[in-house]
Amino acid sequence: MTDRFWQAVELLSHPIRRDILSYLDKRGAASVSELREGLGRPWTTLAYHLDTLEESGLLTSSYEKIPHSYGHVYQVDKAKRAECLQIIREGVRDLLHD
Repeated sequence: MTDRFWQAVELLSHPIRRDILSYLDKRGAASVSELREGLGRPWTTLAYHLDTLEESGLLTSSYEKIPHSYGHVYQVDKAKRAECLQIIREGVRDLLHD
């Protein structure tokens, strides 16, 4: 089993990260404030998981004008997500065939 497989599994195994990805899939893009309101999670919790997802490449962000200020707006990098899911599919297939 490759390190990439286990990294992908770890990345997507956390329920808050899955919630963030699901929310952004439905909305297309969202600010931290919108995520906080939509998911009912504290800002600090979201910030940690957003950073983790962005560092992995699954999320991209831009600094934009949002209501009443400027802030980061996040969206899913669909190509990177597809790559991550393919790594998991191949890893599971390998596990089942060993």
